[in-house]
Amino acid sequence: MGKRINISWVAYIAIFFCSPAFSQGLGQVIAKQGYWELRKSKDGFSDKTTCVMVLSRDPTVQITAGQFYMNYRSRGGVQGFEYRIDEDASSGMKLPSMTEKELGLIGIKDDLGNVLLGHRLRLKILTYRGLANEDINLTGLGDLYDKMLSKCPN
Repeated sequence: MGKRINISWVAYIAIFFCSPAFSQGLGQVIAKQGYWELRKSKDGFSDKTTCVMVLSRDPTVQITAGQFYMNYRSRGGVQGFEYRIDEDASSGMKLPSMTEKELGLIGIKDDLGNVLLGHRLRLKILTYRGLANEDINLTGLGDLYDKMLSKCPN
């Protein structure tokens, strides 16, 4: 008998990341703040409203209610990562969950509050190709997150 696969909301988001036209599938831009866009969509079958915040220049960087994601699947996958918010100390090396590793996702959940209050997020990613660095401007993120929660209370 085959292995049973449980598709979680993490995998659901990853499906959008892996699609060539995923940024169009994220919905209509309903607000902008700094380098970020708030997108809202409605599922045609269930009528459920979904919101996601997307980095304007790189829609593989997304924030949903309670979670920061970055897709690194096409850039060598993710074996581990560490991050630094503003001038705070490094998080130390973090290992992705099995699902995140398989899908090439970086996920930050426990420290999301500090990400939302920060101005700069630096990431050092250990990929299957070597080390990669990212520097993300977080300006205005907290205000846009509050808008997301009010417009999509689900």
